[in-house]
Amino acid sequence: MDNCDILLLQEHWYFDADLHKIAGQCDNVTVYGASGMDSSLMLYGRPFGGCAFVFRNFLKCSVTRIASSCKRLIALIVEIAGARIMMINVYMPCDTVYDVAVADMYNDVLNEIELIVDSHPQVDCVIIGGDLNVDFERNSLNKQSLLSMCDRQCLRSGLRSHVASVDFTYMNEATGSGSIIDHFLLTEDLFQKISAYSSLHRLRELELKIKIDNTLTKTVTVCKYLGVYIDQKLSWADHIQHVCIKTSRSIGIMNKVSKFLDEKTIQLQYSSLVLPYLNYGNIIWGRAAATHLSRAATSLTEACRENS
Repeated sequence: MDNCDILLLQEHWYFDADLHKIAGQCDNVTVYGASGMDSSLMLYGRPFGGCAFVFRNFLKCSVTRIASSCKRLIALIVEIAGARIMMINVYMPCDTVYDVAVADMYNDVLNEIELIVDSHPQVDCVIIGGDLNVDFERNSLNKQSLLSMCDRQCLRSGLRSHVASVDFTYMNEATGSGSIIDHFLLTEDLFQKISAYSSLHRLRELELKIKIDNTLTKTVTVCKYLGVYIDQKLSWADHIQHVCIKTSRSIGIMNKVSKFLDEKTIQLQYSSLVLPYLNYGNIIWGRAAATHLSRAATSLTEACRENS
């Protein structure tokens, strides 16, 4: 909050009952948030992390929350300096080029946003910000849907402002490539008043220090617990690599002896040497990103080919 008066958070990972803890991270702020997680259900994979607004208390404004059943966004009407501004903070589903089911999820959130905007014609202007998960320089199903909504609602991306200076808002750690998938969409009157538009990058990660029995714990990037490798970003890449190594070794053994065995014995080999690695804990690591899962899928394909 050192550089802003209003902060939009995505993926805060708090339950509704714990949203007040966000305010505890800063002095003199008010938080309006929504959790994407249901505390009554078992959590696995990567559930929606939720969204939140953080306002500096010195701002002389009146804030009214707009009801929405969508867990991916939070909408407010902010009255400040005689203006009524609708502000929507959203965390959109992942982008896709071919997955129609994911595109439908994306469109559902866009439809909710349009419903909220159309239901409040009395506001003077609209700001939509957050992780829109679309890079306007790349072609995708979601890009077209987002652009169509912008046309219908007369919204413009801050990225198109002549003062915009944004190199990237997301960095893929695996490839080192950057992309711009976080945006602000504004109605024309606000767009014309943009004086600066840029991205800030944190070059140093925060160090978490935890003491147990007055002993400082050691921070690690990955640990093994109950046979599953858990990394600090919950990408499950390390565990999937472990699965690939184990299944590859098993496939090598099967390849050497399969020509001496009948089909039933080969199937028994597969069930004993390969399948356990693919089944164990997959309710958790099976929700990893497609780039990581494709490696496990390749191992499974090779195993099936050897047994065909």
